[in-house]
Amino acid sequence: MNVISCLKGAARNKVVDILENHHVMDGEFEHRLYACPNCNTLHERFYVHLEYDDGKAFEVAFRCGKCRTPLEVVDENVLVLERYACKSCGKRELERGAEMLWD
Repeated sequence: MNVISCLKGAARNKVVDILENHHVMDGEFEHRLYACPNCNTLHERFYVHLEYDDGKAFEVAFRCGKCRTPLEVVDENVLVLERYACKSCGKRELERGAEMLWD
């Protein structure tokens, strides 16, 4: 699967532009867990960071779909699920599921 298909809108267009028109020196991409500090909700997003043209960098930034507050990366090693509400019902009853490796 091409990682570009995981991106949407302006971020996708910017990544395509960089890949087609610039010299990419390094890149990082992965699924990450983010939190909205305003709504206290969790969000999974596809993170991309590209370094190109000897010193330039691009990093995808995300906002909460509800309140438009910038999302913050969650350190999954210290994640306290009781702190976050379900985006659908608002209850603070989230449970950690099974983890798996993929590629």
